[in-house]
Amino acid sequence: MWAALWAAACFALAYLPDVGRGFIKDDYGWIVSSRIDGWASLWRPFVETPMGFYRPLVSLSFGLNELVTGAHPFAYALTNVALALAIAAGIFALGRRLGLPSGAAVFAAAVWLFNFHGINMSLLWISGRTSLLGTLGAVAAACAWSSSRFWLAGALTLAALLSKEEPLLLPVVFTAWLALDRSTGARDGGRNKGSDGDRQWSASLGALLPPFVAVAVYLALRAQTAALTPANAPSFYRLSIDAIGGNAVQYLDRSLTFPVALLLIGLLGASRQALTFSSAERAIVLKGAVWLVLGFGLTIMVPVRSSLYVCLPTVGSALAAGACGSALWRAARRPALTLGALLFLPLALVPVYWSRNVRTKNEAVLATRTLDAIRRIATTADPDRIVIVSSPADRPSIADAFADALPLALTRFVPEAASTTVVVQPTEESAGGGGVTVLRASELAGR
Repeated sequence: MWAALWAAACFALAYLPDVGRGFIKDDYGWIVSSRIDGWASLWRPFVETPMGFYRPLVSLSFGLNELVTGAHPFAYALTNVALALAIAAGIFALGRRLGLPSGAAVFAAAVWLFNFHGINMSLLWISGRTSLLGTLGAVAAACAWSSSRFWLAGALTLAALLSKEEPLLLPVVFTAWLALDRSTGARDGGRNKGSDGDRQWSASLGALLPPFVAVAVYLALRAQTAALTPANAPSFYRLSIDAIGGNAVQYLDRSLTFPVALLLIGLLGASRQALTFSSAERAIVLKGAVWLVLGFGLTIMVPVRSSLYVCLPTVGSALAAGACGSALWRAARRPALTLGALLFLPLALVPVYWSRNVRTKNEAVLATRTLDAIRRIATTADPDRIVIVSSPADRPSIADAFADALPLALTRFVPEAASTTVVVQPTEESAGGGGVTVLRASELAGR
């Protein structure tokens, strides 16, 4: 318990100083399209796809955020932080259900939580909530499935899919897990093995039917909307075999480097002669590997590369690391020193997390300052035109902060500028003149 609380405190120290500085890019689209203005708006995300994606639970979460807290970025960011901690708690619960000791389950949860890739983006960029909700639903489904609550697992699988497309192969993960249990006799102490083939088939069907039904329901709901498909998606989202090679190397790095580095450190303090794996630990390593590989089953073929795509698969590498960590703990020559090093490490790495947060934090700060400046000018000076000078070489630039969402951001957050033309251009040429106010992105960013 104390180790878990310590990990949560270090996690908060690593991210809370930087989150919630503002909205960026797709955030504005989610906020505007997800507003709850009556009972009908609760059903609207299930039949409409204003963002092009079929992610109704994400839309509802954005709508509830605004309904409860208003459009305050920090409140949205705290929701994302809470989701990340809930996923870590779910990984702990899943590890325990699969047979990990409590300490190893805490270690597995921390491996996921402190991974250098994916987590920071999902917290500092509010739209990263899609990956957090999808991962939380998948982990909760795995917990239910591992507890033989198969229809609950199906419902949670559907919830994961209604948040993001990546858990589409989750039923295949459960199928592989069931095959591993059958081959090792881990489930039911081997009672389903032997000549009773009909009973074994019936049990397998009962375990696997609900998740596959969830996928069928999801696909049927999605087919009734204008959601993007592999056939009509933009080229950078269209599945391509050619993308696998480059993506595989990058995603293996982003999902395995951190846990492998931790285990290698643990190996330095372990007795090689005493290092053995139990059958349960070997099974968890295999199950984690299945989750890792199938978690990338879709995104590895997507040409555009994103660290958000590692949030779901790294649940598998975290579980495998927990099983390996359990074996290393038993073989540790000086357990107290090993534990001290594990507890000190996340605190020592806090400056590294801060440095990795800088880019996205600065984009959010620029977005907030830009909107505040436009609001102030529109309210006091009422100009005909506001020119924002931002070179693509600036870091951050207006394009980094807003992409193409600046008009949408102005509509939602600066209604005072409705009668003012706001344009972005790379230089100050032709920016002057009567009724024109010039803003410089470099000054707004504090450079």
